[in-house]
Amino acid sequence: METQSSTPDPTAAKAALRDVHIARDRLADRIETPWWYRVALGLSMAFTFIAIGSGSEPVALIGGIVGCAVIPSVLMWAASRSTGVSMDRYRSAPANLYALGLFALAGLGLWLRFGLGLTWAMIPAGLLALALTLVMEPRIDVAARGNLRSDR
Repeated sequence: METQSSTPDPTAAKAALRDVHIARDRLADRIETPWWYRVALGLSMAFTFIAIGSGSEPVALIGGIVGCAVIPSVLMWAASRSTGVSMDRYRSAPANLYALGLFALAGLGLWLRFGLGLTWAMIPAGLLALALTLVMEPRIDVAARGNLRSDR
């Protein structure tokens, strides 16, 4: 009865690692959210802001849940089905900056709306959230590609 050595062959190990790096690079090349995802996510954020600023508790509650949870979840599912890639893209500096920007816009809009009584304040805040989404999403993709390539 022949036993196998538990020491891996260095040449085979290097070849296997090279194959893993090639596969990761190919996967990184596929990380590109579709244009419709970015637009729909931005519109979802704008919808959320405007619903919350509506002054109606039911509209704010339902609009907040739909705009911040339901629509983004459906969009992530649809994008992963469309591209064949599903991963957490939101663990990067641009994603953190994006989240900070959304919170700052929400805080400013809410302060203007409820603190100063400017009933229309959440509309421009929502439009800025749309613009922020359209600007930051491509940067989040670039960071996700870089993270996948450098994770070696």
